[in-house]
Amino acid sequence: MKTIIKIAVSGCCQRGEFVDECVSNSFDNRFQVNIVAGFDPNKDNLVKFAERLSIKFDQRANCYDDYEEMLDNEKLDAVFITSPDYFHYEQAKLALEKNIHVFLEKPLAISEEECHNLVQIAHKSTAKIMVGHNLRYMPFIQKMHQIVRDGTIGKVVNIWVRHFISYGGDAFFKDWHAEREKCGSLLLHKGCHDIDAIHFLGNSYSNVVCAFGQQSLFNELPKAKYQKQFFKAEDKQQRVNNWPPEEQQGFNSKLDVEDNCMMMMQLDNGIQCSYMQNNFTPDCSRNYTIIGTKGRIENFGNSAVHVYLNRTDNYSINGDEIFEFNEQEQSHNFTNNLIIRDFFDYIIYDKQPLVNLNDAFYSAISCIKGTQSMRNNGKRCEISAFRP
Repeated sequence: MKTIIKIAVSGCCQRGEFVDECVSNSFDNRFQVNIVAGFDPNKDNLVKFAERLSIKFDQRANCYDDYEEMLDNEKLDAVFITSPDYFHYEQAKLALEKNIHVFLEKPLAISEEECHNLVQIAHKSTAKIMVGHNLRYMPFIQKMHQIVRDGTIGKVVNIWVRHFISYGGDAFFKDWHAEREKCGSLLLHKGCHDIDAIHFLGNSYSNVVCAFGQQSLFNELPKAKYQKQFFKAEDKQQRVNNWPPEEQQGFNSKLDVEDNCMMMMQLDNGIQCSYMQNNFTPDCSRNYTIIGTKGRIENFGNSAVHVYLNRTDNYSINGDEIFEFNEQEQSHNFTNNLIIRDFFDYIIYDKQPLVNLNDAFYSAISCIKGTQSMRNNGKRCEISAFRP
């Protein structure tokens, strides 16, 4: 007989739609997940949420515009929090204090104090919390991790990451993402994925960071007078045609986050790392390079990992070993399925997930400290350990 798991969703549309995978995935017939409720302050989103569940799964869910009321009224096993970043702390705090399991979208929180407090609250709760750092689950990251772990490239010395974001103007500078008080920075909002991956690949956490960043483009482009005028190209083809970025308009009038940044980190084990992000590139990809004492690894998008082991004094695009991934393995949905499965294995069977609370804490803190450095002329910032 299947175990029935009752969950709710906070933030019912956009990223919240990935929670549908909880219902559509059979989880090897071990348990059945029912989405019984949803919270969203936007009534239109609640209507879309209810219609989506009805059409896709023939399920009915109770809809709420009061988050705490939902937690109190529904007998929940878990809540999926996919709300904007500035809601993460309060919503996770409330659920944990009511001993409801939490799946929390990254980042853990947007301030150092909130991160420390939330970890303390989690340790006191009987419920579990997992943060959605799904980049760890990407096959190219897993393959790189395996190669490092096997010692193929010797002792790791450097990890370099370049993050090219073509859709930054559409996704992050026309709504709440553009405001420091709501997302901290895009170094935090986007970069925390990669900093977590760096920590995973380096098998260590950052202990000191310094960063630089600036507003180079979007702050100079036409702004929207009112929030309802914000324009975001939702259709993929429409986004691709929304180019070049200098011709875009309708940006958040409160825009004050950086559109490009770079951060250097030293890990506890001595590995030195860098992360670079730009939000108006023509192409879109992440490029990781890991250099060891016997060779190096580099990925080409999500599709391939190249391993370089033999010396050449010329550029070589092809590695000595090449690992390729199929189209399904390159998708966001592929990692969604893996991380959702990990979460339910964690809360039901107490099986430790690939990403734990410490990982989420140090990823967020590193980016928060990096943001402080970036806004203080690249000042060196040490990473404080968790305060018990």
